[in-house]
Amino acid sequence: MAEDTFATGTVATTTFASQQVQDDEDSDVLDHFEPRQATLFLVDTTPRMFEEDLQTGEIPFMQSLQTYMKNMQMLCGYNRDDWLSLMLFGTTEWDKNPETKNVLTLQKFQKVSLDMLKEIKDKIENHEDDFRELSCDSTYPLHDALWHASQAFSRVKTVIIARKVVLLTCEDNPFAGDEDERHRIRARVLTFKNLGLDLRVIGLSDDFNQEIFYKDLEIIASDVDPLSYKKLKLDDLEEEIQFPSRTISSILWKIGKDVEIPVSIYTVSTSTKYPETCHINKTTNEPLKSFMVYRKKSEDDDFYEDEFEPERGEFNSKVVSAGGIAKYLCFGDRKIVFDVKEISMMFNNFTKGVETVCFKPLVCDPMYHVEPPKFITFKDTASQKQKEFFSGLVVKCEELNLMAVCRISYRIHTAPKMFYFFPSVQKGGFFIYKMPYEDHVRNLDNVLPKSRFLNDRPTQADDEAVGVFKKILKKTKIKFDASLFKNPKLGTQIANIEALALDLEQRILPPDSTLPSEKIKERVAPIMDEYRRIFNIREEDEEGPAPVKKVKLVDDQEMQLLVKTNKLDSLTVAQLREFLKQHKVAVSGNKKAQVIDAVYQYFRR
Repeated sequence: MAEDTFATGTVATTTFASQQVQDDEDSDVLDHFEPRQATLFLVDTTPRMFEEDLQTGEIPFMQSLQTYMKNMQMLCGYNRDDWLSLMLFGTTEWDKNPETKNVLTLQKFQKVSLDMLKEIKDKIENHEDDFRELSCDSTYPLHDALWHASQAFSRVKTVIIARKVVLLTCEDNPFAGDEDERHRIRARVLTFKNLGLDLRVIGLSDDFNQEIFYKDLEIIASDVDPLSYKKLKLDDLEEEIQFPSRTISSILWKIGKDVEIPVSIYTVSTSTKYPETCHINKTTNEPLKSFMVYRKKSEDDDFYEDEFEPERGEFNSKVVSAGGIAKYLCFGDRKIVFDVKEISMMFNNFTKGVETVCFKPLVCDPMYHVEPPKFITFKDTASQKQKEFFSGLVVKCEELNLMAVCRISYRIHTAPKMFYFFPSVQKGGFFIYKMPYEDHVRNLDNVLPKSRFLNDRPTQADDEAVGVFKKILKKTKIKFDASLFKNPKLGTQIANIEALALDLEQRILPPDSTLPSEKIKERVAPIMDEYRRIFNIREEDEEGPAPVKKVKLVDDQEMQLLVKTNKLDSLTVAQLREFLKQHKVAVSGNKKAQVIDAVYQYFRR
């Protein structure tokens, strides 16, 4: 719907202010939520964790800390409200409050922050020998460590949606001859279920066997079906923490006149979230809050100045309040205006839940893909008969190659949406795809009027050129896995933020996984001469590395002015270093503060 005042019209203006003002914008209900989740890393510190892997050269204990730090880096880059904690067990030192022998909290639970990141980064880089000295070979206090971990969660007063303990160890068969101690551990893990804690165990040794002991612990804590159990690998932990599956809605699915099943709808993917832009006052570096206001539009208005007066903290009389804005839809040449009551009635015609419209033969057209799919399955609170009926429906739909067409209202007072339900017996539910309308589907004929793929204008392909490309495709063929490819733009932004926050002289850019690897380049190298000959391409004309960005030089007069006004912070480290290099001044240290201090020392001479 468009927004307008029925009489005079409005203009939307974005304004910045330093006070906290709530956004006054109408927006659709979001399908993706970002509730807080808390994850505690419980790391085994016994001597076996410090044995170097002969093949990879990795030390399991340091590998665990690196994984913890890497996840913290990504969460800081995403600006998430998630909480992390790091706890060690099997140590010669331990916490005193509450006192639990051989269990040491390295980082207490708190929202991820740059201070936490700096602290763990320093410990990893400079204190590896200290960790070895902490290792204790006389005890394996797993029961006490699990109790201490559950107590750590109980001290978190912030609302947390998902709570998880990640246990990293090389010992797959603890207390092999002590069944009483194993029973104590199982009883302790059973309390995790009541506390809403999820336990995941990751084995760090090549011969680690989850089936011996830890599989039962994970099933007890999470109350999962043993048939659907899947062990978690270290490589998958990053994805599970950074992109967890979210429950969008828990509602009733009305399949027939008297058949209702409680179901939950989950996300199966997470949209890419780039670090948020923060607007600041250039003079004071104070963060500014942005918001949108609507003002009356007059016929002679060509340019609009800010309507917000910071000194008075109020808006002038031209600003239109939310109650003065009407919504309309255009039908033909007329604007049909709806008031607030009429809009509310539109959304109240449908009850919250899933309503079955029909079943039809399964058809999947990739051009109709308008948003990421979701997944629907029965809730844990469903009765046994409801679970059996749901499972039977999934099996029958897959056997008959049918899909369901359903209308879903996630919440009350929200517009319903139409979805196709694709059955998946393997997953035990339906993948649901939003049903597109005609204006949602792209018409490529309009976008690419001269496309070589149009049937009425086929391209005459050269047999020799086709043969070369067939060879290239054969040499570059890989087993596709979406997790192998990272977003290079997002990785670069996070690297920039990390370098700025940690005062690094140079940013460490992650490799671009979307580009061919060196191994693939070696495979196609023998074919490239033939490729260049056919298409008349010179080797030097091929795309090379991106040009190095030149540093903007600052002359002595401008630098002296910045020194007098204490504004050297406005320059980059590269600019400051270049200035010192021109004046043959050596710098000890890589941090920006040290480089700035060297500039001040130069002008004090």
